[in-house]
Amino acid sequence: MYLRKKKGINRVFVIVILIAVAITIAVVFLAAVFTGTTALTTPLPQKIVEYGNSTVNVFTVYLFNGSVSVDASYFDYSPFNVTAGAMNVTVTGNFTASGGSGNDIEVYIMNTTQYDNWYNGNTTSVYYDSGRVTTSKISLKLPAGQSYYLILDNNFSSISSKMVSGEIILTFTQPTTTTETTTVTASPTTGTTTGTVTITSTVTSTITSTQTTTVTNTPTTTTTTIK
Repeated sequence: MYLRKKKGINRVFVIVILIAVAITIAVVFLAAVFTGTTALTTPLPQKIVEYGNSTVNVFTVYLFNGSVSVDASYFDYSPFNVTAGAMNVTVTGNFTASGGSGNDIEVYIMNTTQYDNWYNGNTTSVYYDSGRVTTSKISLKLPAGQSYYLILDNNFSSISSKMVSGEIILTFTQPTTTTETTTVTASPTTGTTTGTVTITSTVTSTITSTQTTTVTNTPTTTTTTIK
């Protein structure tokens, strides 16, 4: 009597492989849910507009403009930097979320230190926290000389992705730097009258504003010889 073995892949082997793949996926998913953060995030596109005059330049940065889908247990972000010396730094705009049972999203604005604490699950203060909302507006002033993140957070949802639409804009001004230098030189003069007198004078005048003008008179000597 012969035992026949069906050709092809062993069914037990296939089942073991499938179970191993399922366990791996489950572990990654649960780790993302329970840590409150994810390894994969998506940067948002930005658009920068600059205009100005002889006094100031005005910068407008679209941190978020349009619509984006934020996956379950993930967050999207927009990093931005405000250079030292910037003035009137504001973030304004609005957003609306849809999807899932609550049509909700959490939006944050934080600096790099706050972001590091938040990402690692630690308690931290932030510059803006919308809470879990469907729609909201932002009107915020920020200090210059720091780097920040705008975050659209859907970590709390383990199943549903969220569609977020709106417009969030960073604006600030910086002084215009213009330097113009004009130099005027007067030639030395010598004259003869009565007596012997020597007069030496140097005048330097500098005016500093949005332009710089320098006027220099070289020493002028008048010599009189009595014969």
